[in-house]
Amino acid sequence: MARFIPPRNNGVSIFSKLAAIGFAIALPFAPALAEEQIGIAVTVRNEVTGKLQTNTVRVNDGSDVFGKEIVKTQADASAKIVLKDSTNLNVGPNSSVTLDKFVFAGPSDYKQASFSMAKGAFRFASGSSDKRAYDIKTPQATIGVRGTDFSVLLDPGSTHIEVDHGNVIVCTRQETREATREERRKPRCTTLTDGQAANVSNNSVTPSEFTGQASQAACVGPCDTLTFPQAQQAVANPTPPGAQGASGLTGGLSGTQLAGLAFTAAAVAGGTTAGVVAGSNQNQGNGPSPEQLAVVTSLLAGSGPPQPLSGQ
Repeated sequence: MARFIPPRNNGVSIFSKLAAIGFAIALPFAPALAEEQIGIAVTVRNEVTGKLQTNTVRVNDGSDVFGKEIVKTQADASAKIVLKDSTNLNVGPNSSVTLDKFVFAGPSDYKQASFSMAKGAFRFASGSSDKRAYDIKTPQATIGVRGTDFSVLLDPGSTHIEVDHGNVIVCTRQETREATREERRKPRCTTLTDGQAANVSNNSVTPSEFTGQASQAACVGPCDTLTFPQAQQAVANPTPPGAQGASGLTGGLSGTQLAGLAFTAAAVAGGTTAGVVAGSNQNQGNGPSPEQLAVVTSLLAGSGPPQPLSGQ
């Protein structure tokens, strides 16, 4: 009977082969895994994506963001990125920004933080890192941060910058061959401070009117600034929809109006229609609005905040 002779493995075990196969499968994802987490996304609205190398993922509230990641928003989307040094970057609709290079100087500070804004609208509020660490570029401009809260609106061939607080140094990135003699005479760098704005082309920096248009385009809702711990807390404990709806519709009432609303709530709890009418007419017509009354009625009934009234 012929003797079975197992094939030679040339010193390579089956385990080594499996490890090599696993490494080959994981290799395309290695760049994404190698990048360090630099912050988180909060208040994400609609479709926002993050791309690392060839790997594109959906960005949601609480998603980690990484160095070299490209963050993009669709036409009806927006997001806020809060970095570990508490830098805030609002990304408006139809925008794209690359989180180029981030080198930590400590657990929550950077000695280098580079951004490339490709298109769209952005609002930037610097964090606790040394202001010289920040390097921000657009297709037309370089922006040096000096302790700053500013907004950027990108149009084809132009960058519009508005400074709310602090100072920025704005320069053109390059001078094109098509620059006219007059354009070459214009300054290629300028310093902007509170309430100042400028338009930047490839060839010059021109002062312009501060309109607030840039921040309005970048911020869908309030342009509030969060520390990194606050952002983590907001993601971990989001505001319940019912509480948000009630506070939004009862905010801004005077003490007398709130008293009328409380009277109305008691009447609703007691099931008396007359009480509701009385509550709404309390203080000679200065009582709660129909929307606020609807909130009370719905919350007491256990159905949560109501849908907006027709026509609202």
